[in-house]
Amino acid sequence: MKKKGYSIPEDVKTAGYDNVAPSDYSLSSIYHNRFELGRAAVDLIHELYNNPSGKKAGHKKVPTSFIARKSTTL
Repeated sequence: MKKKGYSIPEDVKTAGYDNVAPSDYSLSSIYHNRFELGRAAVDLIHELYNNPSGKKAGHKKVPTSFIARKSTTL
């Protein structure tokens, strides 16, 4: 966006979804605890193994937070 002449965050607000940002720029991001995300994935696989018919959909909640940095705040 900067190469196109836009100013961040004045003209465009932007955020990531993995809490990974280049060290020279502070990108706001959604953060998921990777340990909890892995645990939820293992739990879902375990549930699928115990319910091979696939008639029951599994859902898990993972702790999530928003990390505000320069890309969304003035």
